[in-house]
Amino acid sequence: MPIANDQVELDLGTIDGRIGQINVTLVIMADGTAHVRLFAHDPTSRRGGEGIYLGIDGLKELFAMTDHIRATVDRLQGQGQIRALASGHFPLR
Repeated sequence: MPIANDQVELDLGTIDGRIGQINVTLVIMADGTAHVRLFAHDPTSRRGGEGIYLGIDGLKELFAMTDHIRATVDRLQGQGQIRALASGHFPLR
């Protein structure tokens, strides 16, 4: 757990995507408050990526969106509109 500026950072893992990856980190401040930092690495960007910090409300929205994505994919598969979500990594075009 790296400690910087009176905060503790706990790496929660990485999600690999088609292009790039998302790093998830729990950041605990000296006062005991915490947030989740999501950093999306984009190898095609000169800036390297973008970050966002989520508190409890943002996490609730993220979980709700994940549930919505899952339900939408299931519905589209059931209707025969998509066969499956792609898996694995794809080369840059």
